Amino acid sequence: MDDADERAREDEEWKELQREANAIDPERYRKRLRIMKAVAIGAVSAGAVWLGLTMTDSARNPCQRVRDHFCRTQNALQCQVYEGVLKESVEDSSSKMRSLIREQCVTKIRRLKEDEQIDVP
Repeated sequence: MDDADERAREDEEWKELQREANAIDPERYRKRLRIMKAVAIGAVSAGAVWLGLTMTDSARNPCQRVRDHFCRTQNALQCQVYEGVLKESVEDSSSKMRSLIREQCVTKIRRLKEDEQIDVP
């Protein structure tokens, strides 16, 4: 009788394990993994776009940004002045002088933002 009771108990445990195994949905875990991969790919893509835009914006000549701002605001005199500054910031024979001119343009952008609350794109 002991042997029969133990077999019955083992059979019942086996049936319980089978019910639990049948209740597990492997697709649920696959779906969750796919969603996690999609979110990760989306985040990486967004980061790449942000990096690309930042690199494009930082590569742009600050003197060109100032010149474009003054030309858009219909300030013809300042537009002409910064047209010359832009030309010097690109064509000057000395790289040190070109960098100093660009630094002055960056300073102008900062001053416009701080003093006049104008954001130069």
